[in-house]
Amino acid sequence: MNMKTLLTTLFSSIFFVLNAQKVQLPLTADSVIQYEKVVQLDSTYKSQLLYKSAKTWFVDNFKSAKATLQSEDQVNGRFSAKGRFYVSSGLVGSGVVGSPVYFTIQIDVKDGKYRYKVYNFIGDYNGYPIYVNQNYLKYLHDGYKGTFVVPQAKLNQKLNTIYTIFDSEVNMLIASLNIAMRSEERRVGKECRSR
Repeated sequence: MNMKTLLTTLFSSIFFVLNAQKVQLPLTADSVIQYEKVVQLDSTYKSQLLYKSAKTWFVDNFKSAKATLQSEDQVNGRFSAKGRFYVSSGLVGSGVVGSPVYFTIQIDVKDGKYRYKVYNFIGDYNGYPIYVNQNYLKYLHDGYKGTFVVPQAKLNQKLNTIYTIFDSEVNMLIASLNIAMRSEERRVGKECRSR
């Protein structure tokens, strides 16, 4: 085997392995997609201001009529809301092409910390629900076999792209929340901007 053939084979193998790896989304013990974390802050961040900060973040970032507050409990420091983002690539086999993905976000606040939980992801394709969790589990366990028109390798590549975009959208959402919650104006002694 000459050097050119060896290098071509090596790079082809690396490319195949990289493309074969599946996107790993966070799953609960019950195999449900859920992004959740407790974020520790210092004690100067009081729960009342964190609550206002979280609510302001939601209002500033979800201006559409489809984004709605579901429940508010300022006494216990919890609210939940529904929002959406768009996945802009095609999901062959499940019908999602540039479709909205709806989700629930729950935020709990206490002095010096908060917890976010992003879950209950449902896509929408021309008014039909697409259950993201079921489709993701099918993808993880090679449930999509492809067809004559769309072979399995191409299908898996498209699914990798979809779930990479999905994961990026959720992580950008979480990053914007974290920035808003750590804002200096949320500390004791500083005014919280009012709406």
